[in-house]
Amino acid sequence: MNLKIINRLFHIKLFIFIVIISVYSCKKENKEFDLGYINNNVYVNNFFKFKIDLPKEWIPKTDDFYRKNNEVVKEVLAGDDRVKNRILDKDEINTVNLIGLFKNKENLSIDLNPNILITAKNLEYYPDITNINDDLNQTVSFLQDSKIEDSGIKIIYLSKEFEKIIIGNQVFYKLDATFNYNGLIVNQEVYSTIRNNFSLAIILSFKNKNDKQLMHNILTSINFYE
Repeated sequence: MNLKIINRLFHIKLFIFIVIISVYSCKKENKEFDLGYINNNVYVNNFFKFKIDLPKEWIPKTDDFYRKNNEVVKEVLAGDDRVKNRILDKDEINTVNLIGLFKNKENLSIDLNPNILITAKNLEYYPDITNINDDLNQTVSFLQDSKIEDSGIKIIYLSKEFEKIIIGNQVFYKLDATFNYNGLIVNQEVYSTIRNNFSLAIILSFKNKNDKQLMHNILTSINFYE
């Protein structure tokens, strides 16, 4: 596994919330569901009712990236474990990527490519998730019980408690994680909330404080409206 694959791995919500989904299946469940659109470097989503300013120089993630990433994630997390594969398949079907951006061109493999990803998971199919802490706790438990360390990726830190954060007048809960792959330290911050019976997640992946600040600048531009 090289750094190019690591770059693919570290922008899924702790590797678990797979973001390939049929647009048709989402719309079938809710005719008002909105994947959003970009206008003058502003992403707008009228279903979840929020806007976010996007840096002009950042690179949108492609469908091909998500497809390839999906394959790697399953191999690393589940291997030949049928139960884990079924869990990942369920998340794949019920989770959609709304917007994802790389700081650099996605084919760079010399280092971690800092990125931001926003996903939405339909909670209609998860009756055991009654609040956002349930969702985040399931993420942590799955990751701890996964086969990730068999691939040489060491979990350095995972939040045991989730900090309450206000983003654009919306209450989120924050999960922090740190990983080590052959000396490459990768940090993730996952901000999650429940909106319109979806788990809405903002995932930041970065290596250093400078990149963290750049993504926090994006985060502070988010505005939720009624």
